[in-house]
Amino acid sequence: MTKPDREGLKSLTELCQQDIRNTFLHRYDPSIGDYRQTTLVEHHENISGLSLSAFVPESIATQYDVARNLYQYAWFEYRFYVEAEAKVLTVLELALRTRIDSDDLKEYIKERKAQAKETKISFNATKGLKLYIEYCRDRQLISEDGFSANEHLPYRRAKWRYEGELIKRITEQGLSEVNYNEDDICITDEDRTRNHLEHLVKSINKIRNNYAHGATTLHNSVLGTFVDVRDFINQMYSVSYK
Repeated sequence: MTKPDREGLKSLTELCQQDIRNTFLHRYDPSIGDYRQTTLVEHHENISGLSLSAFVPESIATQYDVARNLYQYAWFEYRFYVEAEAKVLTVLELALRTRIDSDDLKEYIKERKAQAKETKISFNATKGLKLYIEYCRDRQLISEDGFSANEHLPYRRAKWRYEGELIKRITEQGLSEVNYNEDDICITDEDRTRNHLEHLVKSINKIRNNYAHGATTLHNSVLGTFVDVRDFINQMYSVSYK
């Protein structure tokens, strides 16, 4: 009988050692004109700047920092990257449920049902993450301008689409795991021009549900999710929120 290929529990001597998979992380250093390994300081800087505003309730900010710490400790345990992404998406849902009044949400659902009846367009009234995001969009608690616009957005859009395709394969083919290859993430013209907020409405719930139902994918491309969640929550809890 073949021994299972398991990583197992880290030994005491390994607890504070860099996960060997992180030694493959490189970044371009203009001072030497070449690529070099990412350092622990740079790894910390990646996540330390993604903080929530002072207007966000302490209970939400605390859970968000749990997700950030998971990202930090992924330096020592590579599998924590996806756990950090899963955690920060649950924090987004917590922030949404805390921010949105239940009576207001009921009224919104009533309006959407009436609209669906008139337009003959189906509407799922399940109180899931997607509905809450749509509520924020339609009630203008968030806007496209409130999300960080930078050169990385097209890549992140392509990444979300690629992960959605992997999820579909897992579901339709009953797979226990799939290979995650960043070289297969292809940026299209649509990725460069599409509305980022609408992209989140369509995609973020699928990623969150994949984690909720048990995911075995392994990757470290999660910072984009932290940026989106930070921007989303900070918009909801602006200075005007009471």
